[in-house]
Amino acid sequence: SVLSALGLVLDLASGLLSGWLWPNGGSISLAMICIFIASYRHGLKGGLLTGFLVGTIQIIWAGGSYLIHPVQVLLDYPLPYMCVGLSGIFSKQVMTPNLKQLLFISLSIFIGCFFRLVCHVLSGMIYWGVDFIGSLVYNGTFMLIGMIVCIIITSLLMRNKFFLKTVNEE
Repeated sequence: SVLSALGLVLDLASGLLSGWLWPNGGSISLAMICIFIASYRHGLKGGLLTGFLVGTIQIIWAGGSYLIHPVQVLLDYPLPYMCVGLSGIFSKQVMTPNLKQLLFISLSIFIGCFFRLVCHVLSGMIYWGVDFIGSLVYNGTFMLIGMIVCIIITSLLMRNKFFLKTVNEE
């Protein structure tokens, strides 16, 4: 819950900084960093739950401005952030500091961002009336930048012994 709350604060800050680049929605989501850390520390279930919390609370923050259909809401908010939590499938590999740790961090972040992108592209096509290429380009711009930023920041954070502790060790 603490990582969810921190993720929402980071997402609010990053939305303010990058919101002018994507006026129709989308931003470089720093909330994903907290979801990645939760998924590494608490596994797949912890990552999915953290992503669900972040995405669901964002619905409230949206204030109804981007809510047009229940399925669209799922594709734009809880489901994409739950997909970020899929990175928990590599929690054991990431939590073991060795030479392959950066590889598993990068791979897990790529997987989480890829499936989040799939959700946003589908929403763009189905509910916003954009063709596949247009939706992919629009959503892909902020997802690619967000993925790179998340790989860099998460890799640096996971080198810290504090982040390598799991719930059972605390």
